[in-house]
Amino acid sequence: MKKFILMLALGAVCFSCSEETTELDQNETNAFTESVDPKATPRAEFDDSGLGMYHGFIATLDSDFNAKIWINAGNDGKFNATVKTLNGDKYSFFSHEADMAGTSFAFKGVNGNFSFDISDPSNPIVSDVTINGKDGISHVYKEFSTQRGVVSLGTYVDNTDGAFNGVWNLVSDGTPHPAGAGVVVTETFVLSPAGNPFTDTTTETFDFACFSQVGIPGLLLVTPGVNNEIWLFGQSSMWGSFMATYDIGVSAIVRDGNNLGYDSFSNGDGTQCLIAQDQGTWSWNGRTGTVSFPSDVPLPILECTDPISFAADTGGTIINYRNDENVTRVVTTGDGSPMTLYFTEFATESCCDELSIYDGSDATAPLIGTYSGSELFQVQVDGTTDSLTLVFNSDGSVTDTGWAAEVCGTAPPPLVCDVDYVDSGGTTGDYGVNEDVTQSYTAPFGQVVLATFQVFNIESNWDYMRVYDGPIEDVATEVTTIGGASTVTANGNSGFTGTSLQGEAFQTSGQDITFVFESDGSVTRPGWEICIQYVTPFTAPAASATKDPSAIDLPFMEVEVEPMTLKK
Repeated sequence: MKKFILMLALGAVCFSCSEETTELDQNETNAFTESVDPKATPRAEFDDSGLGMYHGFIATLDSDFNAKIWINAGNDGKFNATVKTLNGDKYSFFSHEADMAGTSFAFKGVNGNFSFDISDPSNPIVSDVTINGKDGISHVYKEFSTQRGVVSLGTYVDNTDGAFNGVWNLVSDGTPHPAGAGVVVTETFVLSPAGNPFTDTTTETFDFACFSQVGIPGLLLVTPGVNNEIWLFGQSSMWGSFMATYDIGVSAIVRDGNNLGYDSFSNGDGTQCLIAQDQGTWSWNGRTGTVSFPSDVPLPILECTDPISFAADTGGTIINYRNDENVTRVVTTGDGSPMTLYFTEFATESCCDELSIYDGSDATAPLIGTYSGSELFQVQVDGTTDSLTLVFNSDGSVTDTGWAAEVCGTAPPPLVCDVDYVDSGGTTGDYGVNEDVTQSYTAPFGQVVLATFQVFNIESNWDYMRVYDGPIEDVATEVTTIGGASTVTANGNSGFTGTSLQGEAFQTSGQDITFVFESDGSVTRPGWEICIQYVTPFTAPAASATKDPSAIDLPFMEVEVEPMTLKK
């Protein structure tokens, strides 16, 4: 546990109550327009002195302004500073010879002024800050010839009180991170809505399952246009008189099993990573909220030119989605042509977890439909615009494997079935509780049965279907493996369960096939739809009925993104 330091408005402060307008003559105006080059290398001869380069953030106390700052303290013989906001606005400051007193400097510019003291290079002090006529605060760290600072500008907001918001910045002095890439988080800085600054310079270590890291400090890997990586989990701190906890997970390199990128994730239960809707979450003094860190790093675009791409639920293409989700995803063709989606997987709680699809780039577009259960499995959805918006909501209990869709995918030709075997709930409802059903089919002489499980979604480990390669239920002819699915035994019963048979196909050795289904006394699911075809022996199953192999993978995998190389 650690303590945030509340920097009071009276005493040793880093801001000013002055709102004076800075007056500049023409020579001074020309001088301050010379911006600091953020990429300029700190000179090695200044590594052990107060001169050189400094980097950090600068913000107004009302959180209306928040930016990165680079201060050139004689690194190239000049004393100037550059401030740059996330939207690209750039402010310049300089210190005139008359404003220099030993190791103290007064910087001024058209948009404000500040004082800078480097008498202790390990603790540089920025004070008397005024930006756009408002009191402000700035924290900077000295940079070295072999060590550069990193800043990530963020904001926070209360979940239910939008007026409770402010600046949330992360700063590193450039200390290399033990993961082998990025730098260690040196400081977490937060401004309360009342303008009270909290500074935390100690972070707890944590285990990070995504990249097999154990006992690591917080990480920043921020390279404009390339990386936006923040790992900062399991943190607890005193904000004033109240304990705060927070977790931050931001990534442009984490991918699911289909190389689909996400810009936020959580550390799960410490054994796996989960895709998250929010980049960061916090709780303090009875409040809860989120943290956001904007990024210009492009995530993989779901475009029609990709060989195969997926728009998946928040569990990725393998693990289940979670309770109480409200997630929006937008997919676009990228070329103006109408968008289509072909759902290769679709399994949600039929009563309560729904996917709504809108024909446009946001949820104000016309609603195409709202779907649940297995309604969209192997279904093609066509839009009339170049974008589709998908809004997924789940309730507070019972999840399922979710959904995955090929972007710009088209449905294969439908199977022509001799019999369509469906559960007691039909194609729109669930089967019932306490069912015990046996169904057999016999092919004409000289033919065999090909059974394709177009839909298969029963309660996992409680409801079971057994398949027999013959006309009756006989342990000698029980089928224990179909494609990638195998029977399981649990809770006093056995057979295929969950969604294991969805998309699989089985061909009998003779004319007959028998299905036995048993459900328990609670919780039902959409059930099954099995296409029964009578075919000549050794006919291969239809290609459209098999699962795409790229969908079988770990929930996440690491993707090489230069210049990052992680040590496992």
